[in-house]
Amino acid sequence: MGNTILLKKSTIAGKFPTTSDLQAGEICLNFADAKIYGRHPGNNTIVTFTSGGGGGAAVASISANPPASPSSGTLWIEESTLRAFVYYDFQWVEFGLSGAQSYEVRHAYAAPYSYTGTAADGTSEAATTWTITRLQISSAGTTTKTTATGAWANRSNLTYT
Repeated sequence: MGNTILLKKSTIAGKFPTTSDLQAGEICLNFADAKIYGRHPGNNTIVTFTSGGGGGAAVASISANPPASPSSGTLWIEESTLRAFVYYDFQWVEFGLSGAQSYEVRHAYAAPYSYTGTAADGTSEAATTWTITRLQISSAGTTTKTTATGAWANRSNLTYT
């Protein structure tokens, strides 16, 4: 059986959340109005996502990769992590879901590399289940992004591809 994700919701027409109702990145549904509201994680304003199809339904794509050619308000859930994203301002923005998995996140810089690691909440830095992204910016300004899976504590010795 898959994971159950519970969202804040309302069935009262015209009811919408305020910034005190939602945390940054959190979303909620209004079934009566067929709208999805979210608190933007960057500027902490409430944004509204509506369907462009005229049917009033918003559909989230669940897949390993984001949908091709998204329009503003397109919803996507990354299938292996259940992280939720909305396409907003020409970029994918992650938002939190009530009851969704939380993550350990680490960041470190060791010239010439910048490392960012994520793992399930409570994971030890010695556990080999971390997903680690390594960025290298050359003196010419080009950026190389590689990833590895392994222990955060051993990040400098992992094989990155």
